[in-house]
Amino acid sequence: METLSTKNEKKSSRILALDIARLIAMLMMVQGHTIFALLEPNTIKAGQWYWQVWIFTRGLTAPVFLMVSGAVQIFANKRLESGKLSEKTIKRRFRTCIILLCVGYLLQFPTNNLYDLFFLSEKSLLNFCKVNVLQMFSISIFLLTLLYIITRNNFTLAIVSFIVGNSILILTPKVLSINWFDILPIPLASFLSMKNGSIFPIFPFTAYLFLGTFVGYLIKKQEHEKRTFYIATRLAILGLIYVLIAYFLKYLNYYSAYNNCFIFTKSTLSIWLIVVRVGLSMIAISIAAWVCYFLEKFKQNTVWKSIQDTIYLFSNRALFIYVIHLLLIYGSPITPGLRHFLINTDVFTAVYSAFAIIFFTMLIVYIYDKTFSKEKFSQLYKYAIVALLIYMLFI
Repeated sequence: METLSTKNEKKSSRILALDIARLIAMLMMVQGHTIFALLEPNTIKAGQWYWQVWIFTRGLTAPVFLMVSGAVQIFANKRLESGKLSEKTIKRRFRTCIILLCVGYLLQFPTNNLYDLFFLSEKSLLNFCKVNVLQMFSISIFLLTLLYIITRNNFTLAIVSFIVGNSILILTPKVLSINWFDILPIPLASFLSMKNGSIFPIFPFTAYLFLGTFVGYLIKKQEHEKRTFYIATRLAILGLIYVLIAYFLKYLNYYSAYNNCFIFTKSTLSIWLIVVRVGLSMIAISIAAWVCYFLEKFKQNTVWKSIQDTIYLFSNRALFIYVIHLLLIYGSPITPGLRHFLINTDVFTAVYSAFAIIFFTMLIVYIYDKTFSKEKFSQLYKYAIVALLIYMLFI
């Protein structure tokens, strides 16, 4: 369990702009999932501009979250004097990867208990192996940790991350055009293809984490007091460069002399959309930094300090927010979700429900965070989770 001094040390090393950007991305994710789950499908008309804006901004939530997560890894992973990560840090990162992977699969568990897994139909197996954001995030963190182990300083890590991230972007259309289910087992193929219904294959989404690591290195090089302004200005410029590159690629794609290139291979995601999301994610983070920059004059205000602590709390509980909001929407094997009572609703009801899901998700996370620090509650939560898993998997 973390001590108070450890928590305070972590808080002091964090950058508020990154926490705000990640929190906003999570809130956008919650409202997006809620509205999409409850709204009558024919209501969402892609031809209308406001639905186009909603759909497009939904597509930015994961890139923003992943980019911020990559950036904070630079601050979270402390190297030893030798340049290596400590064994404790490596084990903690790998343990996190395993937890994320397991939770990701548990959230889409296809049977009433563990024994029925051996009798799954092919369709049920395909649904079970769909890759959600937790599974993709798990593999991405695993790959980034391997990169940390291989490299001996953050400069090398940043350069390699930049190269790997951009390489993934470039290769994504080609990778997604391949039918990996003819080549690899279903669980592995699902990480490389969207044909099975996977929403978050590692191409292109892992790229956002690696590029975020590169951004994190650039931020860490700055003096602590200048980091917010650096994010607000330089990151916006870098984002604009990516946006211009994206539209240049879109322009090239119209010409027959270039559109046979492998980066213009027809796939679920076009190269220009993948790249433009990088740029817009950077710009979104820079906007969060501008907000922080103008609010810094209130940094001595006790109310502002309370707001900062609250932002830190929720930003630090991303996994809990993800799991809890899905349980509230879709339910669990022992409790019905909101979708059980409300489905195919009108826009007003869906939006109202989204605010309700956000409120109760945050309330549950807040209560958990405030009670988890107490020893007796900490043990109670652990035993309750173990008991629930045993019930879900074996009974």
